[in-house]
Amino acid sequence: MLIRRALKLRADEVKSAITRLDTPLLIQNSPEFADFCADWNLQNLRSMTEDQLVSIVTANREQEATRFREVSLHQFLNSLHLRHQQDFRYLKEFPLNALHHELPKALAQHRFIPKSGIAGNAWIGSGQTTTGTHFDLFDNLLFQVDGSKAIWLAPPYAISRQQYSRKYDRFARLATTQLAELPDAVRIEVQRGDLLFIPRRWWHQVQNLTPSFTVSGFHYSRTEILTRAVPEYLRHGAHCINPLRRECTCHV
Repeated sequence: MLIRRALKLRADEVKSAITRLDTPLLIQNSPEFADFCADWNLQNLRSMTEDQLVSIVTANREQEATRFREVSLHQFLNSLHLRHQQDFRYLKEFPLNALHHELPKALAQHRFIPKSGIAGNAWIGSGQTTTGTHFDLFDNLLFQVDGSKAIWLAPPYAISRQQYSRKYDRFARLATTQLAELPDAVRIEVQRGDLLFIPRRWWHQVQNLTPSFTVSGFHYSRTEILTRAVPEYLRHGAHCINPLRRECTCHV
């Protein structure tokens, strides 16, 4: 399977590089990206952020029972380097401005992620934490700010509907299959400063190889807002108010 690669692509070239692209693209070795990562690495976050209670995921919520735990953000950041047996602590889909009010502005100044149609969040986790097999309904840009991840990617046809999971997840569809077992899947590693474009409906599974800080955002057109985003928001609203809602990644 073809994974495109680009070296030293400037931040302002990202949008044109991913336009109408239907295969993954890995962008590496950009000096601009390296400068940003030097400012916003995990070490600096410990001293830059204000302490607050955050809800961390303590399991592979896509493939196991969903479990959350409230902890101090500073305690969480300070413990990421500690290794435990079956270590699993993940702050997922955390708003960038809640992490630090200057972070969205810094990203916008560097133009790493196209300005229109992006919903971006922070993903911070200890080593060995895993996100289960899923695809997103929108194009995804994954910016690795610190640490490294292993990512398995497979095209939309690699998994049949019979292998979909019944578990609910907003803006995504889950599968019970392990991508490492599929002949059509490929494993890549993203390192600090790498940017990975994952087209919509491409299956992926992610594992932190080290403590990791990632900014990930959906990229969609105005047409997709009406045809995909609005129906998904309505679907999610119905899910949240349903007292008989099915197993999901957002509620215990």
